[in-house]
Amino acid sequence: MEKSTIIVLVSALSFLSFLGLTCAKDKFIVEGTTHCATCHIQFLTELSKFLKVSQVRKANRLGFLKKYRLPGCADMLKELEINEDGTLVA
Repeated sequence: MEKSTIIVLVSALSFLSFLGLTCAKDKFIVEGTTHCATCHIQFLTELSKFLKVSQVRKANRLGFLKKYRLPGCADMLKELEINEDGTLVA
């Protein structure tokens, strides 16, 4: 009897965990600045210029790409704007 009760409880717990996982929304917050990297070295240098208002394209969690698409991520692309404060706006 105890064995079957444990099996039922573990099954219910597994099902509820799976249910919570499927209903969870993927959220993340991005803070930062946008700059024009004239040297294409992807970090700030003396030649880098900050952009106040521009558009970027959210490609995935790993980065923002202006014109290049990542294979398999076409459904995740979304245009974002950067306001005059340098804050990303969805």
